[in-house]
Amino acid sequence: MTENPENPPRHIIQERVKYDPAIGASGRLTVIPDSLGFVILLGLATLLLL
Repeated sequence: MTENPENPPRHIIQERVKYDPAIGASGRLTVIPDSLGFVILLGLATLLLL
């Protein structure tokens, strides 16, 4: 399989821009539980107020 020079593999792009996936993952690991907690809180409040 030949690689298209106009569309290099992602890891090459990450190396060129010095992007560390662990830095981006920390944001996702924070947002997901916070969002779920908020949805659960609103769901419980709705059930208790009905």
